[in-house]
Amino acid sequence: MEIKWGRNGKFLACPCYKGDPLLSDRVAHCTRVEDYTTRHMLEDMAKDVDQHIDWIEAQLETIKQVGLENYFSEQIKKDG
Repeated sequence: MEIKWGRNGKFLACPCYKGDPLLSDRVAHCTRVEDYTTRHMLEDMAKDVDQHIDWIEAQLETIKQVGLENYFSEQIKKDG
């Protein structure tokens, strides 16, 4: 998935990955060396990252459905 943001047609791209293989490798390593405290922390980090990605994907889907102007309008209403 690629998330794009910007204005006036100028976009930056941010690649986001679920199930980061580097993080998964670290969890497996911690299991092998019986470092369960670090493993637990890494597993919590992975869950947190997945939740953030899910939130971003939901926001992008909402923007597709209602349009950017309506999306921003709703965001302003929530803040006010």
